[in-house]
Amino acid sequence: GKDLIGVQNLIKKHQALMSEISSHESFITTVCADGDLMISQGHFGAADIKKKTSMLSDKWEQLNERVQERKKDLDNALQVHQYYADANEAESWMKEKEAVVSSGDYGKDEDSAEALLKKHETVLTDIETFSTTITSLAESCKSSESNDSQPLPPPPPPSQPQQALVKVLYTYTARTPREISVQKGDVLTLLNSANNEWWKVELDGQQGYVPASYMKKMELPTRKDSIVNTSALLMSAPLQDTVQSRQLSINSKYDHIQRMAKERKQRLEESKKKYKLMREINELEHWITDKEALTATEEVGKDLEHVQMQKKKSDDFEKDMAINEAQLDKICVMANKLIEEEHSDAEQIHDMEESLRQHWDNLVQLVEKKKKMLEGAFQVQKFVRAVDETKSWMNEKDTALMSDDYGRDLASVQALRRRHEGLERELAALDDKVTSLGEEAVNLQKNHPESTDQIAAKQAEIVGLWEGVKHKASKRGTRLDDALKFQKFLADQRELLSWVSDMKTLISADELAKDVAGAEALQQRHRERKGEIDAQEDNFKMTALFGQGLISSGHYASEEVKECLQALSNGRSSLVGSWESRKVEFEQCMEFQVFMRDTEQTNNWVTKQEAVLAMEDIGDSLDTTEALLKKQEDFEKTMAAQEEKFKALDEAATRLIQAGNYAKDEVDARRLEILASRNNLTLHMQKKRADLEEAHLLQQFLRDAEEARGWITEKMKIAGDEAYKDPTNLEGRKVQQQQAFEGELLANKGRIDAVVESARELVQSGHHSPEVIGAKAKEIGDLWAELGVLSGDKGRKLKQASEQQQYYRTVKDVDLWLDEVEKQLSTEDFGKDMSGVQLLQKKLNLLETDITVQQDQIDTLDRQANQFVEEKHFDSEAIQMRQKELGARYEALQIPLKSLKAKLEASYQLQKFFRDVEDEETWVKEKEPLAASKNRGKDLIGVQNLIKKHQALMSEISSHESFITTVCADGDLMISQGHFGAADIKKKTSMLSDKWEQLNERVQERKKDLDNALQVHQYYADANEAESWMKEKEAVVSSGDYGKDEDSAEALLKKHETVLTDIETFSTTITSLAESCKSSESNDSQPLPPPPPPSQPQQALVKVLYTYTARTPREISVQKGDVLTLLNSANNEWWKVELDGQQ
Repeated sequence: GKDLIGVQNLIKKHQALMSEISSHESFITTVCADGDLMISQGHFGAADIKKKTSMLSDKWEQLNERVQERKKDLDNALQVHQYYADANEAESWMKEKEAVVSSGDYGKDEDSAEALLKKHETVLTDIETFSTTITSLAESCKSSESNDSQPLPPPPPPSQPQQALVKVLYTYTARTPREISVQKGDVLTLLNSANNEWWKVELDGQQGYVPASYMKKMELPTRKDSIVNTSALLMSAPLQDTVQSRQLSINSKYDHIQRMAKERKQRLEESKKKYKLMREINELEHWITDKEALTATEEVGKDLEHVQMQKKKSDDFEKDMAINEAQLDKICVMANKLIEEEHSDAEQIHDMEESLRQHWDNLVQLVEKKKKMLEGAFQVQKFVRAVDETKSWMNEKDTALMSDDYGRDLASVQALRRRHEGLERELAALDDKVTSLGEEAVNLQKNHPESTDQIAAKQAEIVGLWEGVKHKASKRGTRLDDALKFQKFLADQRELLSWVSDMKTLISADELAKDVAGAEALQQRHRERKGEIDAQEDNFKMTALFGQGLISSGHYASEEVKECLQALSNGRSSLVGSWESRKVEFEQCMEFQVFMRDTEQTNNWVTKQEAVLAMEDIGDSLDTTEALLKKQEDFEKTMAAQEEKFKALDEAATRLIQAGNYAKDEVDARRLEILASRNNLTLHMQKKRADLEEAHLLQQFLRDAEEARGWITEKMKIAGDEAYKDPTNLEGRKVQQQQAFEGELLANKGRIDAVVESARELVQSGHHSPEVIGAKAKEIGDLWAELGVLSGDKGRKLKQASEQQQYYRTVKDVDLWLDEVEKQLSTEDFGKDMSGVQLLQKKLNLLETDITVQQDQIDTLDRQANQFVEEKHFDSEAIQMRQKELGARYEALQIPLKSLKAKLEASYQLQKFFRDVEDEETWVKEKEPLAASKNRGKDLIGVQNLIKKHQALMSEISSHESFITTVCADGDLMISQGHFGAADIKKKTSMLSDKWEQLNERVQERKKDLDNALQVHQYYADANEAESWMKEKEAVVSSGDYGKDEDSAEALLKKHETVLTDIETFSTTITSLAESCKSSESNDSQPLPPPPPPSQPQQALVKVLYTYTARTPREISVQKGDVLTLLNSANNEWWKVELDGQQ
């Protein structure tokens, strides 16, 4: 054979030959057997026959040996030609990669270098992965050399497959980092079209995804011209090119590609670092150039604000300098590192670094120079501003000092003076400021000689202005002091004259008083005003002395001061005369008002006593009568003492008349009136005394009679009360009280007789009220007789009440027992659960026994009640009625007793039903989360496990349905029998039925969801398998290998026909997937997620065989039967897995 296909054809032919030989062996055996038979039979030609059979056997053995050698040779040839085919593919791949790793394009900038580096890392990965292919070829080479004694010539070099091209139909802009942007009309290299929606393409060395609908494949040139006459190549190939030399060549080329790949990676990394360094250097160079233009200017500002603004810019610039200095250090470190690593452009990098350093140092010098200029300008402008501000302040003060206003009164002068004092304080501070500016000017002239003229001019200007302001301030201060003295004198003089006028008005304004208090007040005020006049004497003297001082000092207003002093002296003399004349009038008024006050008091007393004596009240009780007698005695004593006052008034009136008082006629008339009132009062006093003594005797009798009547009335209440009806202390204390009461009546009989005898004596003595006395005595006798009758009746009824009390005690005990029983029988508590109902039934049985026992006590009470009626007890009707009520209550207990029995039995049935319903609802509630679960599984195995669990749940629900039916039937039976809880029973059964139906509905929905999920995940699994199969076939049909000669092309064609048959057969799978997809979309409420642009590999799953508990934080616990996602199985002992998001 000359190639792989030729060897394969020869092997097929040799296999046919071996089959033919094998099938022909029977004929050889038969012939030899016939010969042996003939020999054994002694055939005459036995010798010839033996010779012939021996020759035939030898030739047959030689033929078999040659067939086996031929088979071995053909197998060795197949292995060698297979090696050559694999070697051709490897060399083709390495040639393609060699073109990539030998590229001299290392990028034009940082971005392109970065992109090339990333692309080259992918190439490096491919080269490293290809080492397995090289190893496989080496092993095949070793095997071929050990079996092949005659080396075969190598096949011709493989032709390079042509890559498919696509043309862009529409412009597309990338939306993710995995996509690339293309323009309409671009021609791209198609790298992968396995995904029908996204194709992987390459444009200008950049690879990425573009939608397949945006591109169209371009037709490739025919392969006819590329087919090579392999026979001619084989004939012309050098015979010495053995398999070993071919393998050495491949190994050498692979090592060469690896070295070139590493060198290219290093060059790309150096290129990236270089471009990054150049970018940062250029950025910093541009920044330095911009800042040099700003700092090179000589402008420092025309005024303080402008200088401050420039200074602020300079400070901000220094901050930027600090930031960029750190960047400079970073760049230098980066450059030195590249130089130390012997970068190919190390010299260029060193020059760029030195240039940047020099540029930076120039900028630093410019900045320092600019900073000094700004600092000097700032100091000068600050001085100029301080001088201008001081001048402005001085001008303001100069304007204030030039005013001609010295005040029109004391207040205005004082205000001007205070303002001037404030101005002087401000001028004192300004003096310090001027001195400070002078010192600062001297220092600035030394430090900044270029501004000496400007500074000296400003200093002279401020000093001259300051001297003028100080002179004006001193002159105005002196004038304001003179004005203040004059205005102060005028104010004192006017104030004193005003006071004199006000005082005279007050002295003459008071009218004469109408009473003593008013007269005393007038005199007091008049004396106080005298004190005020004396107190002002010092002020008059001080004002006079102050005025004389102004005159003697030659004040500019001396004449006006003299006139003011004369007016002040005249006013004071007039005030003293007015006070003396008014004093005499006030003394006469005081004497008259004292006399009128005394006479008024005496007249009021007489009038009051006459009113008392004129009253006809002689007392309506003993106490009031005795009190009136006491008052009469006191009045008589007071009358005797008042006689001295009457005499004193008569003498005082005589003195006023003789002294010639301005009201003497009124005084005389008042005296006569007072003496007449005294005589009339004496006569009334004597008559009142006699009436009061007779009334006193009558009130003593009435008091004794009323006390006796009150005592009898009180005892009648005790004797007539119905205490026997109150059972409290009836047998003991109340009986004893009755005995003590009868003894008390006997003891007080003598007291009643004494009151009656006193009444008889008063009537016989001729008292003015005999009718009142007689009626009172008769009333006392009648009440005493009635009291005796009531006391006897009360004793008899107390005995009857004691017996009734004993009866009622027994009745009350029975009543309490009945209340308790009725309360227990009327309860609405029929139990809240079964145990509660059973406990209530036991209590009811005990109660029924107690009711039966109580019958004897009821019969005894009936007999006692009948006895009270026969004895005519005072309360017999109430006793008989009470006994009837008691019997009726006892008989009525049977009805609620039977009713309660029935209700408790019904309640027991109801609670039993409720318990059954609650048990079923609990069971349904436990199953609801399983039936309502929204977990549809993450993969096919998960869904299958969920379906198994759900089938078990459905079986459990189906078997439990009989329990639900039984409970509902029990409830319906109780409703039909008219149970008192029919409404609750109906509600419970309805709720239970609804929950059961909901559970069944959810179970069916869950089943449907899981079936749909199973269909969807089954579709995904089938689709993944289909995509995997198509990906494999795509690699086959997209191969660029069309054969090297006729035989290889024929073999590939046959192989391709087999692939076509597989593809045609696979159409049924695609159709089945389409139908499954359509069915899934119609059944599944959740649409299938779209696949990502490139297909993602499916992760492997593992099933847990045994339960395992984690022992360290890096492990996880799993249960037997769990299905896990396999993440990493590189370690044969430990696998990395994921369960519910935990790894």
